Amino acid sequence: MRGFVRILILSLFVLQCFSLDEEKAKEKRCLKGAQTNPNQNWNWLFEVKKWYFPLWNKLELYRTASDILQKRVGSISEEALENSCIIGDLANFKMEGFNGKKVQFEASVESDHTMVFIADSKHAKRGRHTIIDSDNKSWVLGFTCWEDDEASWGVWSTAPTLSSSAIETVVKQIRAYGFSEKYSIAAGYRNCADSKNEL
Repeated sequence: MRGFVRILILSLFVLQCFSLDEEKAKEKRCLKGAQTNPNQNWNWLFEVKKWYFPLWNKLELYRTASDILQKRVGSISEEALENSCIIGDLANFKMEGFNGKKVQFEASVESDHTMVFIADSKHAKRGRHTIIDSDNKSWVLGFTCWEDDEASWGVWSTAPTLSSSAIETVVKQIRAYGFSEKYSIAAGYRNCADSKNEL
């Protein structure tokens, strides 16, 4: 029995060590004065059939993974993120990842062009997303203010990877708003089945 208890304790310890830590991913409080990109092409934004998410900070990724997997952040392993393969359909407010799992969002675009959203997930938190910058042809940078006053950011892209110039622009922007690139995660899509179908 003692041997079993030791194994159980060790297993729980290992699980905890390699599970996502949401508290450590929290970087800063909601941004004050963040303005929607005045040059945003909204028609283009909603016409893109499939969005990739090649770069974001940890909190944005963790909470998105929680919504798609229908799990608490702390019950998701770091290993699971390696092949998250997350894609999105903004026009229909849907996301997919982790080998075909899907989640629907209840969302609305406000008069200031921010998007208020919450996933159809039991662990979801409501957020307000503000588009800060975009080249209006291949990528968008957005900041999220969550209902618990935590802030995060993510990049949407029409391709699985970003150009070096786009990455440079994004890094400058997040630094200007007080974020640090040490909290960022680059998502890899090399092992993902790149379906041409819509979500």
